[in-house]
Amino acid sequence: MTRLQRAVGLLRALRPCAHQVPLLTELPAAQRLRCFAHEAVAPAVTYRDIQDEWYLRQRSQISLGNRLPHVAASAWVSPSAVVVGDVDLLDRVNVWNHVVLRGDLNNITIGQVTNIQDRTVIHAARYAK
Repeated sequence: MTRLQRAVGLLRALRPCAHQVPLLTELPAAQRLRCFAHEAVAPAVTYRDIQDEWYLRQRSQISLGNRLPHVAASAWVSPSAVVVGDVDLLDRVNVWNHVVLRGDLNNITIGQVTNIQDRTVIHAARYAK
């Protein structure tokens, strides 16, 4: 038994019984070429709007005990950014991708019309002077 025959046998055993689609090796050569040409032209990609998902894998605003982040209505926080604890984002603040704002020890206030760029970490000391 060749390696190809063993692989075909394994694929037959693993594929679901509900789908009786022939294996690629069982198709005629002309039809096999059409299968590969179709995959090269139009890959099977489906579009799903992120707003349709009810569960995001990362929360961008997290309360810490009794410390809650306050984000102004005109501020924008990226879905991949994390704002934790006592953080105030004032009007027209932009917080971009993978930014971490940790207000766990002290208050952090980001002023108006401020832009915090990618992968920035802002953390406050326990006592500010």
